[in-house]
Amino acid sequence: MRTDTYDAHCRDPIIKGKILSVQYAVHWYGAGAAHPNMYFLTYSFLLDPLTLLSSTEEIFINSSDALEIIQRHVRSVLMSSLSMDDCDGDSLSDDDASWIYNGTGGWECFSAFVFAENGIEFLFSPYSVACYASGPQFANVPYEQIVHHLKPAYCYALGVDHLKWQKR
Repeated sequence: MRTDTYDAHCRDPIIKGKILSVQYAVHWYGAGAAHPNMYFLTYSFLLDPLTLLSSTEEIFINSSDALEIIQRHVRSVLMSSLSMDDCDGDSLSDDDASWIYNGTGGWECFSAFVFAENGIEFLFSPYSVACYASGPQFANVPYEQIVHHLKPAYCYALGVDHLKWQKR
């Protein structure tokens, strides 16, 4: 009789310029747990030369400035998305907002990411930024908001023209 389950599903690879991103959704159930759970594993590779990008932080000139921009945008997206999911139409409670802020507190919170066509997509498993019942959460930060903070090599690899978007 099976007591534990583990199941990993790979999404189609994403190629943006010269960067390849691979995303896995990993589902598991441990015997005796109240419900199954899941998390994301992501891998992004610079294709020329072939190099694993171990964190989003490494692609920015000034990671502190970039983190502030990413946090602000992701928090806004999550608050909007989660308040729309609220059946009562009420705004998020202080506890809900606190959960989002804690779940986006530092670079370690942004470890699941893929380079999508229009921006960096961050993936949050249940319990990361909201309760289990809210499910996994996603937030896309458009390249135009962070392009001036990207190291030139990554602008080139992504095919993102930093001159196209003037600094705001």
